[in-house]
Amino acid sequence: MLVLADIRKVWQVSKEARKKASNIEFKQLSIATAILTDSLPSKLLANFYIKFNRPSVPTKMFTSKKLAIQWLTNFEKSSTT
Repeated sequence: MLVLADIRKVWQVSKEARKKASNIEFKQLSIATAILTDSLPSKLLANFYIKFNRPSVPTKMFTSKKLAIQWLTNFEKSSTT
């Protein structure tokens, strides 16, 4: 699956949740993750997750939902060829 994680209203995420989202089991279920942010706290949270938890699938932060979906769609197209 392709994951669009909207964290615009999230202020904190537990260590266990970050670990679960970045582990190999998640990789078996997903192709890529786009993280949607809109504020400094959510951007810091997303950057922390990407940098320190090192997700097992391609993961990128966006402030535009449209651009996030376009980025995810590229993975959908490449997985069907």
